[in-house]
Amino acid sequence: MSYGITAIAVSLQDVENVIGGDTKSGWLLSRLLGSASSRLIKTIKREFAHRFEQDDVLEDDEPTLQQALDDLLAGRALDTSYGHKYAYAFELICNHFGEFLDNSAWSAMGGEWAEQVHEAMKQAGIDEQAISVNDHLMCRGAPLSIPEPHDFPFIGFLRKSEIAKAAHAIDSADLSSMDEEVRESVIQIRGWFDRCQQLDCDLVCFYY
Repeated sequence: MSYGITAIAVSLQDVENVIGGDTKSGWLLSRLLGSASSRLIKTIKREFAHRFEQDDVLEDDEPTLQQALDDLLAGRALDTSYGHKYAYAFELICNHFGEFLDNSAWSAMGGEWAEQVHEAMKQAGIDEQAISVNDHLMCRGAPLSIPEPHDFPFIGFLRKSEIAKAAHAIDSADLSSMDEEVRESVIQIRGWFDRCQQLDCDLVCFYY
C-alpha cells in the first residue's frame, strides 16, 4: 500500500486566528464573526470540492467532512471519537491559507520508507532533536487543539522558530553516503525549510 507526506508552508497564526484554541479550556469560539466564518467555509468547500465529494462516512455518528469543517470554524465542541475528520478539515484550512510544497520524494511511498530515511538521517549525524521524520514531520501531532486521530492522518509540524535549527542540522551532516533516493528525500525536506523561511511561515505535514 502506498502512503505519502503532504507538506504545507503556512502561517499557523493565520490558522489559529480562524480556529482558536486553548490547552487549558479546550475549544474556544472562533475569532471570526459569523458572516466572515460562513464566507470562509463556502470558499474552502468550493476550492476543495473534490475532497467533499470523496468523503466517506462509515458510522452513523461520524461527522461528514463538511460538518467537521463547520464545527472547527464555528468553535463548537468536537467529538473525540472522530479526530481523523477534524484532522482532514484542518488540512483543508492549512491548504487554503498556505502553499502546497513539492512532495514528489514523499508520495506513493511504502510504509517502511519513512523509517528508512529516518535511520539514514540518524546515521548521517543529523540531530534528531532538531529534525526527525518520525517525531517532527509525521507523529508530532497537531499544532493546535483538535482531537487526536486514532488512525490516519498523522500530523507533524515545525514552527518557524524551529526551522532554522532543523535546516542547520541537515546542512551540517554528510549526506554523501546515503542511497540516492534517500538523499533526494532529505534534500526535499531541506527545500521545504527554504520555502518556509522565504515565506516567513511554519511547516505542517499530513501523513496518510
